[in-house]
Order: sequence, then structure tokens, then C-alpha cells
Amino acid sequence: MSLKLREHVRNIELVKRACEDEILCKFIKGLEEACRRLKEEEEGFEAYLNMSCEELKDYLLREFGGYERPRIFRTADNDYDIIIPRGRQQAHFRLRKVSDCGCLVTVHIEPTDPLWHIGCGLADKMLGEKRKPAECIPFYMNVDVVLKLLKNAKREREKDLSLIKDL
Repeated sequence: MSLKLREHVRNIELVKRACEDEILCKFIKGLEEACRRLKEEEEGFEAYLNMSCEELKDYLLREFGGYERPRIFRTADNDYDIIIPRGRQQAHFRLRKVSDCGCLVTVHIEPTDPLWHIGCGLADKMLGEKRKPAECIPFYMNVDVVLKLLKNAKREREKDLSLIKDL
């Protein structure tokens, strides 16, 4: 790899639709394998982040709260499931390790309702991704957009709390 390209790859922060970038897949060790682990419904919404999945997991949990979903409840081939509930909806981040300093991320919005998760989780496992009911298909979004929305919501919540303190 040329010095210029190596420096470019090192300076990457976030690349949307990373699996479609053949050059990136060729030069970032582990990216191609992480891309193969995506579910079909996730394709086109993935982003490569130039940080370890452990760092990203810690950041998401520290910054926005939420929890890590236990492996037994996962319906995708990923390393971490991070759930950030917000009212009746939640952001569900799927993190796939690319290397010690790279992570492939997808995020979708889904209901927080446990009955939805039981029914749709079973449908996904038993019927498969392509045959599950339409109401079980989550709403995928770009990672950077969801992070921005979460940051804005956190800022608004902090502003509201400071107003309450002032009363």
C-alpha cells in the first residue's frame, strides 16, 4: 500500500456504505470479512469507523445510556448489540469487529415493546430474514444521522434538566 493511501486510511473517521468501496475492502484488513457478516437488510446502511468496537461500545453506553443485548437474543452475526431506548422506540447498534482499530456498524430503529421483540425475533429465527412479516422489518438509518439525533436529544434533555433545577 502506498504511503499516501496508508495515511488516508489511517485518517478515516467514518465511511458510509464501506462494503461497496472495493479499494477500502482491499486495504483494510478484516473489512471484507465483516461485510460478509451483514444481513441482507443491513446492506447499504453500514459504516466503517476507525475505532475499535470496544471503544465504540463504551462510548455509546457512557454517552447515551442503554445496555448490551445478550448474545442469546441476537438475530444477526455480530460482536456487540447495543440498545439505546428512547420512549417507545430504540436505536439498535450492531457492531462487527474489523480489526483492533476498526469497526463496521449498522443501526436501526425498532419498537421497545418486548412482545414485538419476542414475536419478531422468533419470526426472524424460524422464517428467515426474507420471509418474516413486514411489521418485523426494522427501519435502518445512517449511523452518523442517528448519532447526531442522539446527541441532540441528550443536549435537549440536559437543557430541560437545567431549567427544572432553576425553578
